Amino acid sequence: MEQLPASLLYYTSQLQNFVRNTVKLNTLNTQSLSSNGATQLRVALPVNAVASMKSLSLFCDMTTVGTANNGTGGDMHALIPRNGPIAVMDRVTVSAGGIALDNGVTPYHVVYAVRQNLLTGSQKEMSDNRVLQQATIEGKDVNTVALGQKKSFIINNFAGFSECHPEYLDLSLLPQVFVTIQVGSASVCPIQESTKALGAALTVGAVAPAPQYSLDNIHFSLDVCQIGSGMYSALTERVLAERGSVDIPYPQFNLFRQDASSAGASIRASVSCMSLDRVTGFFRNTQGTKASPANGLISYQNAQPPIACADSTSIAWQNASDNFFSDGVSDYQLTINNSPIPTYRPTPLQAFNFAVCADDRTYSRSRGGMVSSQDMWLKNMWCAHHRLCFDNEITRISGVNVSSVNAQVSFQTNGGGAGAAADNTREILLMTEQTSILRCGSGRSCAVVA
Repeated sequence: MEQLPASLLYYTSQLQNFVRNTVKLNTLNTQSLSSNGATQLRVALPVNAVASMKSLSLFCDMTTVGTANNGTGGDMHALIPRNGPIAVMDRVTVSAGGIALDNGVTPYHVVYAVRQNLLTGSQKEMSDNRVLQQATIEGKDVNTVALGQKKSFIINNFAGFSECHPEYLDLSLLPQVFVTIQVGSASVCPIQESTKALGAALTVGAVAPAPQYSLDNIHFSLDVCQIGSGMYSALTERVLAERGSVDIPYPQFNLFRQDASSAGASIRASVSCMSLDRVTGFFRNTQGTKASPANGLISYQNAQPPIACADSTSIAWQNASDNFFSDGVSDYQLTINNSPIPTYRPTPLQAFNFAVCADDRTYSRSRGGMVSSQDMWLKNMWCAHHRLCFDNEITRISGVNVSSVNAQVSFQTNGGGAGAAADNTREILLMTEQTSILRCGSGRSCAVVA
């Protein structure tokens, strides 16, 4: 059938009586969160509005405070971490009418960091993210408070339900939707000794730093729209009458973790869902203290200087809590119900190719990711990431259906590979991504189809 290309056609498409505006959403319980005060807040979304879920934005001022010198070493300056407030978020959950729409994955900032490393291009990171959410860690010379820093932030990218389809969601179909955010320890904040350069090791025997942070003046915004012609509401009512319900697909995550004694480690988890889309395995360092670092590395559980990104052309420093490395790993294997993925044991470097293929970037001339060198991949952002679904279209439910039986997902690595931390104890993590469906019926009834 002959058809003219779109570049030759004259046409327009008009949406009449469309009005779009932005509303401010105040929190329900507190406007401030801190490492030594309130740690949880809730915000309610509008009840009767067609809202752009991808426009949901959090506004706040973040302040960090370090510790003064007690006689050994210099003052400890607390720095704002990469990704700003997101780096201290332990959990971000969404609920509707008392029904949880996600698994409340903890820690949330780890899930966010893995996806950011895999999916965010360096141009995006060095423009939008650098302006709005601190893509780069700045040294103590960028000071606005004593022994700390203060900066305003806007977070407009959340992992989970806000990525639902359609993006414009008719909230009148649902019970009232609430977003709950919980923050965690201040140990994720990078520190810098007053007598040292950014990233330099602390003076041996220096006082254990106890940084603090606070998020103040917190509020949200959301774009809402109105279609005065009545066409949209009429179409929605017709779909409800014909099908009895409408389906809203969205991604959600599981995160499993345990301690491992070396690079040769394994972790196993049980998952049940109708569309298992992606599986990801990775490591964080858990060996070494500030006074006695192991091969230069300190446990992610401790406040410490930021970790240098090796041979990077984008970001220079990484938060220790979100630094994922492959030191000592010679090869790995992911399995689902004993079926290997892939069918052979890849090396850590080969895992980067799987990540590129998973994002459909192999033939792209313009798209790229955050990783800019082999060293950066292996030492700062490594993960074994594999896509199981057909493509990245969320409306196409094509992942592995393991709803009838719990799938046994495992991630196993062999040691013997190169790396300074080859024998370090570490935390091994396994992350799964699935597509869930929120099924909405008449009378604001809803249920989650996992």
